[in-house]
Amino acid sequence: MTAFPPRGIEIIDQIRATFPDLAKLRDEESRRKLTRLIVEQMCYELGPAWGTKARDARSPQSKDSIAYKRQDGSMDIWDWQNGETRDRQIKWGDPPSYANVSDAYFIEVQPINHLYVAPIPITLRLLNTDEMIVVIDEKIERLDEKLTDLEKSIATLESFTSITLQELSVALQDIRTAQDRMLESTGFLKLTLRPRETKK
Repeated sequence: MTAFPPRGIEIIDQIRATFPDLAKLRDEESRRKLTRLIVEQMCYELGPAWGTKARDARSPQSKDSIAYKRQDGSMDIWDWQNGETRDRQIKWGDPPSYANVSDAYFIEVQPINHLYVAPIPITLRLLNTDEMIVVIDEKIERLDEKLTDLEKSIATLESFTSITLQELSVALQDIRTAQDRMLESTGFLKLTLRPRETKK
């Protein structure tokens, strides 16, 4: 189960402050537009798992639902707006209003920076369990790739070293053989040193 992120609360409040006229309107279509702005900003900052929902693919978007799509395809859903006051009714860390929903339609949204802020690096924001799994899996995959490259480099180095030493040994033997043949062909005599005789 996903807890509502602190930055999500800030986004709701900042979007309402940035679009005050829209936030004051009470008709359903205006509420849908405001919710859409919120989830587009959340998608931009917090990732594509954030969106909204509808009853089914043919139904209109919910008026005030913020949805998080889990890896298993189900959704955690928060109804962020009070139906009477139209104020924000959720706070950060709140559990979903509806958890693990599988009989509704997740609406993906475009990541749009309505607040003109820089995206928050994923390492600096609070991650929920599903996001942690994704990040860890990506890091493991990158480590596996680096390990494979390292193993290939070691194998290449070992092969190169083995070939080089073998070639050097053969070259030295060839030099010795050539020297011996040269000595034989020129009639050069090898001198044997004898120990000096001492008088008794």
